[in-house]
Amino acid sequence: MSIHTLQDLCYAYRVADPVREKLFALQDRIDALEAQRKPLTDEQVAALLENCIGSLPVAKQLIRAVEAAHGIKEGT
Repeated sequence: MSIHTLQDLCYAYRVADPVREKLFALQDRIDALEAQRKPLTDEQVAALLENCIGSLPVAKQLIRAVEAAHGIKEGT
């Protein structure tokens, strides 16, 4: 048997139902949190900074630097 997923692992090692359900719920939560780690679109940046900073190019550079510092990049 080849193990590729958490479900495969749980069934291969006969993990008890209550524990398996908690593990699956935890995996779902992790997946949901990871999905939030996306860079802001240019439109989102503009909306957040409207009337706050005079120069949009400078503000975008600042936001991109913060995203990079947190490991948030395109396609993740």
